[in-house]
Amino acid sequence: CDKGGDQQWFNAKKAKSVTGRTIVYDIDTMGGQSGSPVWYLSGSARYAVGVHTNGHSSGNSATRIITEVFNLMKTWKALGA
Repeated sequence: CDKGGDQQWFNAKKAKSVTGRTIVYDIDTMGGQSGSPVWYLSGSARYAVGVHTNGHSSGNSATRIITEVFNLMKTWKALGA
């Protein structure tokens, strides 16, 4: 949205902290990016490990994709099928 709306941007850094439900990171985000995946890179494979949900001056954060969240995502996907 801040880059004109016709481009995709990427940024990578290590997580600032991780709890049972949250990943906090110092990666620049803008309003409208909620729902974006947070990836973990292992070799050449990417794994979605979180869903961006919050922007804050102390660090932006994502909800971790734990089993409960993953199962909800599968349920929501099935509803839209």
